[in-house]
Amino acid sequence: MKKIRSHVSVPAALLAVVLPVAVTVAGCSPADQKDSPGTTATASAATGPVEVDPLGDVTPVTDDPGEGRPEAARIVALDQYGTFTRILDGLGLADRIVGRSVASSEPALADVPVVTRHGHEIDVESVLEQHPGLVLIDEKDPAGGASAGAVSQLRGAGVTVETVDLTRNPDTVADNIRTVARHVGLPEVGEKLADRSAESIARAKDTVAGLAGSAGGDRPRMVFLFQRGTGT
Repeated sequence: MKKIRSHVSVPAALLAVVLPVAVTVAGCSPADQKDSPGTTATASAATGPVEVDPLGDVTPVTDDPGEGRPEAARIVALDQYGTFTRILDGLGLADRIVGRSVASSEPALADVPVVTRHGHEIDVESVLEQHPGLVLIDEKDPAGGASAGAVSQLRGAGVTVETVDLTRNPDTVADNIRTVARHVGLPEVGEKLADRSAESIARAKDTVAGLAGSAGGDRPRMVFLFQRGTGT
């Protein structure tokens, strides 16, 4: 995945705040990242593009999440944003993910097979090869309805498939985490992760408000460009 590139004329510190908030929407928080230095928070104004290193793995909220529901011993997590896998990482279930979509690019999942094709179309054969007990699928089908047949085939093969409807914005992060945690049978762990992420978002918002205050009340302005894929 290409680096995130942002052309700004505001304090570089703003990037160090906005980017972690975006990550939090996917189920983690600024303090949750491993090996992801990002940008240095300074009060100096940026004079050109600022490149931010790719995000690292999510720090689990616990090293012993418990068993959860039996089907969740082997999970295939499929959504177009990588939200499911980041939440599962935060719950301490990274080692139970046996299949992913191309959007889930965390370093810890580098050896986990991608079981989608042509972007986000579900490859039923590839999914079944992973012998999953539970498949999480985004209810907002990025394949334009093509996933309906795949879901029927997977259920026909005896696989438990849960279609999950998430609304992705900073205000719904905690509820999204709780939803995924319930699907894997770990609501108490989900509550811990939801609380941690909510606290992180609140700190980020306070920092942004402080930047506006230091600028004499003017709201910081920026242009943010997020690029995925190879660009070809």
